[in-house]
Amino acid sequence: MNTVCDSQFPKRRTDETDEGIEVRPGMQIDRAPLKFQMDGCVKFAYPHGHDQVLLIALENRTAQRTLLQTVPDVAPDGAFLSFLPHQIYHSAQGFGVITHGDYEVVMVHHRPLHDPQPNHGMGNYLPYITPGKCPSTPRSGP
Repeated sequence: MNTVCDSQFPKRRTDETDEGIEVRPGMQIDRAPLKFQMDGCVKFAYPHGHDQVLLIALENRTAQRTLLQTVPDVAPDGAFLSFLPHQIYHSAQGFGVITHGDYEVVMVHHRPLHDPQPNHGMGNYLPYITPGKCPSTPRSGP
């Protein structure tokens, strides 16, 4: 779910490149619509981001529900360091996604005001989706 790579290239914003979205000095919130190409169950999602990303979230706009929300480890100057192991989403039950739902990826970036250098950032999730509905109750046992 990369809002740059999976977006429709002819329709992407003027501040989007193959390197990501332009991150200007100060706080910046970017939102991008997302449609899934299959109905399924997300049981694992690996967050990915760089260059002053402070938050990545996946929201189900149809159900008004935040499905994933990840805050990476950052340096004192706000530079992205890494996602820690506990920030990788994994669940035996998972959460469902549907093709006719409206979803949105939200990214919050902050670049120091005194940093005038052009920069491009990005944030995304690499989800693993199984076809069909999620189990209605958590599994017990092996």
